[in-house]
Amino acid sequence: MIPAIKVKDYMQTSIASVSPDATLSQVLDAFMHNDSAALPVSNATGQLLGVITEQSVLERAMLASYHCDLNLQAMDIMVTPETNVSSETDILMLATTLKHQPETTTFAVVDNGRVSGMIRRKDILKALAAGTAACTRH
Repeated sequence: MIPAIKVKDYMQTSIASVSPDATLSQVLDAFMHNDSAALPVSNATGQLLGVITEQSVLERAMLASYHCDLNLQAMDIMVTPETNVSSETDILMLATTLKHQPETTTFAVVDNGRVSGMIRRKDILKALAAGTAACTRH
């Protein structure tokens, strides 16, 4: 059996977050300067309001560039995540969630009502690989 592995052991804590009134240009800049498939949208106190995925910003940026729409803001692009996790969530439980949400690639990590990080599908795979490697040592 894989030993208990928590989200906090594999989540990204150095994340870019954007405010709901960030412009499309600012959102695109945040994606270009960060290795993330999603950006949390949070208010001034760090409360998660939504998430902007690469896919959602790609679709909106294409339309905005075609129509020269310079008024698009993060709140217009973000989606409300189906699932948020805490840093104490077990990786195996999160992997099970992925089975039921195959389109989800990144989860916001929320502790005490504030965004504390993000965890990607790739991070979950790293955790599972480490867990299975631990099994072979026993």
